[in-house]
Amino acid sequence: MTCRIDIHNARRVLRFAHDTGMKLIMSDYQSVLSDASRLPVEDRLRLIDALAASVPDDQPTGLSEAWKSEIERRSNELEIGAVQTENWAAIRGRLLKTYGELDAD
Repeated sequence: MTCRIDIHNARRVLRFAHDTGMKLIMSDYQSVLSDASRLPVEDRLRLIDALAASVPDDQPTGLSEAWKSEIERRSNELEIGAVQTENWAAIRGRLLKTYGELDAD
């Protein structure tokens, strides 16, 4: 049995919760997590992308020590000129051309 969540409805609920400052109670969170965990992998990846895109840039994220080390390593590579940057639009376009459109938007 496949369980599908209407991604557009989920986005509306999340946007409403964010815009109104409403906090989802733990049982709602657990219910959403449980439902989302039953989605096919492709839909879970789309949901992850939608949720990540909904987080404001100014919100701090909790990073593991491994990620902090990786960020430091990459920052150092940029500073010494060992690597060059590429804009996200070009990267995303290349990925979508290679792997296909995964996002409905």
